[in-house]
Amino acid sequence: MNQFNLPTIYKAGALIFDPYKRVLAVHKRGKPARELIVPGGKIERDETDEQTLTRELYEELNVEVLSVYPYGVFQAKAIYEDALLVMRTYIVNIKGIPVPGSEIDRLVWLDANYGDSGYEFASILGQQIMPRLFAEGLLGNLKEAMGIRID
Repeated sequence: MNQFNLPTIYKAGALIFDPYKRVLAVHKRGKPARELIVPGGKIERDETDEQTLTRELYEELNVEVLSVYPYGVFQAKAIYEDALLVMRTYIVNIKGIPVPGSEIDRLVWLDANYGDSGYEFASILGQQIMPRLFAEGLLGNLKEAMGIRID
């Protein structure tokens, strides 16, 4: 048990960036319409994080994992289950163009303007990962790069 007195779920999360320094978020089929999460999934028994990401990203996005680099470990109460979620995240390089797989119905690329996107974010993505990526300068600003001004 943990500080929440809840069972713990361990997941591996993928931070996939495009050439514009946008990070990929996904919407799980059947979940609230504007809610986004990190691609990835539960780590199965006797499975490494990299094996989990390889399996999950093929199922969710139809892509092949080329390499993974540890980014950070985040934890919060799970949004879909009564448990503590511990997510080990990795910056992942992929082969292929992500397309929604069986569990996913929407892909969204988020940049430094993610707060204005109109989407809601799972607690780990919105409250921990995105602010850290922003603070570390890992997110691009597509509007600025394209010369779009919003006054």
